[in-house]
Amino acid sequence: MTNFKVGDKVQLYPGDTHKKVAKILHIGDHGWEFEIITGTSPEAHLKVGQIYFESYSKALSMTKL
Repeated sequence: MTNFKVGDKVQLYPGDTHKKVAKILHIGDHGWEFEIITGTSPEAHLKVGQIYFESYSKALSMTKL
């Protein structure tokens, strides 16, 4: 996942089935920090506007938009 940079918008699937769009805020030594922009459903654990950290040790799938 080396082709991502801070500011990129990505479609994000952090170990659940609710697709969402996020902006990368920080890429650190331990993981990624995102701001959720759109696409969350009422059942999703992430909400629009939420800042979300995902460790490199967890399953994460994302696609650059």
